[in-house]
Amino acid sequence: MPLLEMAPIIGATASLTLMVGRFPTYIQHKALPLPEPDLQIRCCTYADFGEALQAGPQLVISPLVASDFDALELACRLAEMRYGGRYRALSPRHPHAAMIEREVRTAAPGIDFEILQMPWDG
Repeated sequence: MPLLEMAPIIGATASLTLMVGRFPTYIQHKALPLPEPDLQIRCCTYADFGEALQAGPQLVISPLVASDFDALELACRLAEMRYGGRYRALSPRHPHAAMIEREVRTAAPGIDFEILQMPWDG
């Protein structure tokens, strides 16, 4: 699916998107659903995301699982920081995505969380 077609899925209307973590696999596959080009995108590490969150992004994107954090950890930190925007985790196809979404939403109430399963296997 082309990037522009996927943009509405992750929130192309967001004026600031914060990308947390590293995305080499997603970028190499050229399937990362980036918002429209005129929107601001900021990238940061998990260690630095608290400071980056102060900019007020409407959308946070991260890998579902990274080498130094996972979506559950990030969602809990977002909830602690009273983040009110959307959080989307990118993942290759995952057979238990719905179960993971329920677990994250239970652990981080108030966070608008969803896993976006990308169209590749790894």
